[in-house]
Amino acid sequence: MSGSPQDWSEPIHGPAWTLWLLQALFLWRVALPRLARLRYPLATSIVVALVAGYLPLDPLPFALSRAVALLPLFLLGWKLRQGALDPWPRGARSRTAATAVLGITCVTAWLVKDHDDRDTLSPRETYGAIGLPLDLPWAWTVRCVILLGGMATALSVIRLAPAHRLPLITYLASGGLYIYLLNPLLLRPLNAADAFAWIDTVPEQATPVLVACAISVACASPGIRRLTRPFVQPGRARPAAGATTRHRTISNDAAPSARNPRR
Repeated sequence: MSGSPQDWSEPIHGPAWTLWLLQALFLWRVALPRLARLRYPLATSIVVALVAGYLPLDPLPFALSRAVALLPLFLLGWKLRQGALDPWPRGARSRTAATAVLGITCVTAWLVKDHDDRDTLSPRETYGAIGLPLDLPWAWTVRCVILLGGMATALSVIRLAPAHRLPLITYLASGGLYIYLLNPLLLRPLNAADAFAWIDTVPEQATPVLVACAISVACASPGIRRLTRPFVQPGRARPAAGATTRHRTISNDAAPSARNPRR
């Protein structure tokens, strides 16, 4: 935010701010067809993510270190879209388990808040670079706990989320990509001006939470979406009218044969 030339000299394959996620998404989508052919894609991605902590991937382009380390979370979401949670019971037991997981997560985060730092949670650096308290051969266990804990927390949130639409919450949640990509444009100037340097006590810590909520609502608002949609969600080319008509004709012709298959 200082405006110095080196702030704008990053190459296109070197992501700045939160843009690394877009490059990671590109790599994930390209690799997904091949990963889907594996017998156990999710388990394989976890092993690869743990091994990647021993390799110096951060200098490589396209956010490769974070793309590999966070690949299990992407595949978890893909499995959920494939219906992996359909057999999961929606009864009281699963709700109780999800509540317990979230409670344990909150308590654990509070207990380790003074003994943890950003480098430990960030998958950019190698295990040796972040100085984990464990010996290097066992350093992978820290990332394993973080990954599995993150998956369990995500599944718990999904389990406790209401199944029906909430008028405001559902709309704001659908603009999550806008919130993620646009919030740094507001937070970076605030951080550069030390706008939050005065925060110390617990009541004062509620201020950035309220500011974050206000920024999220603003970034996901209808006006901001319309203004930034060409950059965040570029429009897809519409199929030709003839192609659409032929597709509908073929679908209609195939429907009777699908309903009355030959024996």
